[in-house]
Amino acid sequence: MDSLQTLELTVEADKGVALVRFNRPAKRNAFSQVMIGEIIATLVHLDALEAVRAVVITGGPDGPFCGTFRLPSSFPASSFSTRDMSMFLSPKFPASHKLYCWPSNPFYGAAGMDLNELVQISTAEAHNRAFLKDLTDAFARFSKPIIAAVVGFALGGGCEIALACDMIYAAEDASFGLPEIKIGTIPGAGGTQRLARALGKHKAMEFVLTGDSASGAEFERLGVVNKVFPRAEVVPAALKLAERIAVMSGPVVKTAKQAVLTVENSHLDAGMTMEKSLYYSTFSLGDFNEGMSAFLQKRRPEFKHQ
Repeated sequence: MDSLQTLELTVEADKGVALVRFNRPAKRNAFSQVMIGEIIATLVHLDALEAVRAVVITGGPDGPFCGTFRLPSSFPASSFSTRDMSMFLSPKFPASHKLYCWPSNPFYGAAGMDLNELVQISTAEAHNRAFLKDLTDAFARFSKPIIAAVVGFALGGGCEIALACDMIYAAEDASFGLPEIKIGTIPGAGGTQRLARALGKHKAMEFVLTGDSASGAEFERLGVVNKVFPRAEVVPAALKLAERIAVMSGPVVKTAKQAVLTVENSHLDAGMTMEKSLYYSTFSLGDFNEGMSAFLQKRRPEFKHQ
């Protein structure tokens, strides 16, 4: 790929794993249009790269994952009230203060989109551009497993990206949330849909309508996060999981992912029909024959990813 401005990409072809890291530290890894474009291009590239069979996406070992701004400590947060929001969103508001996530303020928990860009998009323009649709479609079309490794904040769009991944490993003190309600909007990249499917209507409604956040430990208890770890162990653990998956048959892993995702898009009967069809499709694969032979011969399979 061409050089990336907002991401770091590492491919370990011998292990079948790729690591994608958000790299916009000056903006706390908040989404910009450049970053969104690079995420989409990277996913397309990795989906076509035969050597990669599992992907980890992260903000790095120190976080944040994605989607938070922070006001400098010198800014008088206590004087910043709801009525000041229009001023805050104005281009005249100092850019140095648009680092917008601070515990003492009612707007604590920023959306994952760079507000300097978001505030300039009108409703008509958002419709015309199908804003964020390319990003959500890129995750929906990605055929290989993606593991989110979350350290620090995953708020707004950052939370939605984590929810769009197939599995989530997180730090115990990671922070997840959809705080868009606090700035007069709602999640726009699948957050309401995926959180409701993960938590059920009532609990998801509470998070969406209050904008409250939850720790990695709480989201693990609720079944949204697979496992939690101390901060330093999150990315290594996610990579280890990716490596375990990558030794399986690539085509079968893709098929299994497709079968599980059918649950999100269909009723049970249709899902069962699709699952059977996908299950039967594996029978013609060389890796199916290898897997069966290895089992009967009591040896480890040597998949050729065919």
